[in-house]
Amino acid sequence: MRALLLSIDYRLEEEYLSMLETVSGAELLRFDLAWDLFLKKAGKDSDGRLDIPAGNPRTQWFSLIHWFRHTLSPYVDMMGTAEKAIIGYLPSSTPAAKEYIMRVLSMYAVSLGSLEFEQLNQSAEDVGLWIKSYFKNGSHEKVQNAWMAPVVNPKAHRTPLLEKMSKTKGEGDFTWLTGLIGSDRLFSQMYRLKPGASGNRLHSHSGIDEMFYVIEGSGTVVFAQGEHPLREGDVITKPAGSGTATKFIAGEEGLTILDIEVWANVDQTDAVIYHEYGEAMLRGRGLNHGSAIENFFQGEKIMAHYTEFYKRERDGSLRSLSKE
Repeated sequence: MRALLLSIDYRLEEEYLSMLETVSGAELLRFDLAWDLFLKKAGKDSDGRLDIPAGNPRTQWFSLIHWFRHTLSPYVDMMGTAEKAIIGYLPSSTPAAKEYIMRVLSMYAVSLGSLEFEQLNQSAEDVGLWIKSYFKNGSHEKVQNAWMAPVVNPKAHRTPLLEKMSKTKGEGDFTWLTGLIGSDRLFSQMYRLKPGASGNRLHSHSGIDEMFYVIEGSGTVVFAQGEHPLREGDVITKPAGSGTATKFIAGEEGLTILDIEVWANVDQTDAVIYHEYGEAMLRGRGLNHGSAIENFFQGEKIMAHYTEFYKRERDGSLRSLSKE
């Protein structure tokens, strides 16, 4: 796929966009419509520009990540025998939103050009011919090369997008990397813990595989079975459904960890068990619920009374019901 990002400080008329697509011969993707559909008000700043919601991409703008993968993948020709050309249309947007678009397009495109306008005085025919020439010849004087390598260093360089995906909570600095990875099945974050600080609860996952890499510093990983010292370069594994529970505590020099979650599919259900708190959280499609662990009972107790008609009470007892 070859791509060009057309960004302008206001919205173009539908007739202009239609003519642009016809003249250039490239297919137009309306990023502004995706923003409106998936992010609604959360995807706009106070000036009405398209923006990236602050916080964890998995909870704040995951639907947009999912849309991009499924929308862009069909345009990719991994064999390189029939490259398709697309125009990504991005009206008035913040630097963070533009960075996200450029990073995602770069992951799927063999080349990415950029046309930016504060005020567009040229006709759709003229701009369409510029774009057509760019796709045919690989360059054009009006088009800037905007391809970005899928490389980022959160420790050394804070981009506008990284700022949106970072926060300080308690005694730790957290940066979610999902928006940079471009995957809707791989979730990652990096957190820096101050000396003696803990970045999470002791917890386990029923459906999520997780791996941690100690980037720098030292500390302790707490398991339900006991503690284990950590040093730079250590890798901690946590298979889904294994019951392995983890909690990290930074040592005297602090602790920086890369945390990677792998989801089998975007709609799967995951039970997160917080052992020290006696809580369980169910998350997934149609699920975002929590309960005290002591409220749960073995599934066999349901199957043993499967043909009976009753209401399960809060204390676990059964209250028979009439079928009439």
